[in-house]
Amino acid sequence: QKDIEDSMEEALHNHEFFELGYVLKGSGTTTINGKRFEFSNRSLFFCTNTDFHDISPKGECSILDIHIRVDLIEPELLNNISEAVIIPKYDPVLIERLDYEYRMQSNKSKMYLMHLITSIIIDCIHAANGRDHDDIFTKFSDPVGKAIKLIHNRFSENITLLDLSEAAELSPNYLSSKFHKEVGVPIQSYLINKRLEA
Repeated sequence: QKDIEDSMEEALHNHEFFELGYVLKGSGTTTINGKRFEFSNRSLFFCTNTDFHDISPKGECSILDIHIRVDLIEPELLNNISEAVIIPKYDPVLIERLDYEYRMQSNKSKMYLMHLITSIIIDCIHAANGRDHDDIFTKFSDPVGKAIKLIHNRFSENITLLDLSEAAELSPNYLSSKFHKEVGVPIQSYLINKRLEA
């Protein structure tokens, strides 16, 4: 948990991990990838390792801040996470359980913590799918969009063409051809460029 005030703004930043922030008290704005969002009590924001964000509180603000290593998130979930998500009012039940289990620090609590985090991430994915947006992942066919999502979410890992083809549910050769035709560059070049941008 972190307590911040208007004089303690968090500058624009990103992380090597995913971040869940739940507003326990207060309000303010957050800018994520250049888009400004209002937040208040019970707001939840979820940022990927490629999202740039800041926090500007209005007065005192208390945020439960959870950092999640990318390797702890189920690969199936990673393939469905394309961008940051803001949920204006999130039911506190899972957050309260998460906070409780974290304080318990038992072996069973660690396992339960990951289940709770997974449930919250799934809620974020559902929230993201329920809104209209025209991002890079929806500009292409579903298989190519899935490959691009995987590249964006796991570019720092040793991703293979086989990994990408499994995510896209196509053969490696067909995905390579389809990707090049739709995106205009070979998959390997796209991956290298994404790594150089980071």
